[in-house]
Amino acid sequence: MTQASSQKLAQQYLRTQVESARPTQLVVMLYDGAIRFLTIAKEKMQAREIEPKHIHILKAQKILSELLGSLDAENGGEVAANLRRLYAYMLNRTMEANVYDRTEPLDEVISMLRELRASWSELDQAQARPLAGAAA
Repeated sequence: MTQASSQKLAQQYLRTQVESARPTQLVVMLYDGAIRFLTIAKEKMQAREIEPKHIHILKAQKILSELLGSLDAENGGEVAANLRRLYAYMLNRTMEANVYDRTEPLDEVISMLRELRASWSELDQAQARPLAGAAA
């Protein structure tokens, strides 16, 4: 199997995962992606690899922007308002890390994302339980 065909299979697999995921599961997947990209960006920053660092920070910022844009202020109430502030803060911190080449803001954002991910993962598992019981 060529590299191009295995990449195509991986993309199809990921597309299937996303299309069949619960909304809460999608949020967890987005957090996973942002954490992964920021971790790589930090490694690239420490290795003084400027362009790859920048690219990975931009990928994480794109995810944070997607999370920010998906909030429902009308129905989400205080939770949506709090998440909006957190995502905006994280975007600012990642910009600061990128511009000033500092790892501390990335560490802070990664930590915040991990905490949020844990909460969303619990929520997702709670939502999955009734579905699993109905299937049995």
